[in-house]
Amino acid sequence: MTKYQALEWLKKYGTSVRGYPQEAAAAYLGLGTKRFRSDVASGRLPQPERHGKRLVWDKLALDRSMDKALGVADGVRGHDPIMVSIHNAA
Repeated sequence: MTKYQALEWLKKYGTSVRGYPQEAAAAYLGLGTKRFRSDVASGRLPQPERHGKRLVWDKLALDRSMDKALGVADGVRGHDPIMVSIHNAA
């Protein structure tokens, strides 16, 4: 699967799919598969779950990894006081 095909796959299935194959997981994060594999191997991204012979990456685990890398705490950027106050008020 090419990156383009992976992006089309994501568009077709949307957020109802939680387990992504490698190419779709990389596309979801905006990465190429080579960089994605490197980041998984180095521990910057989560390991896949094995389902039979298939390896799939959990969407929520990918989201948590990106949130951590971007400094997002509980869905709110920790350095933005306005967004923190809005989040805390909700």
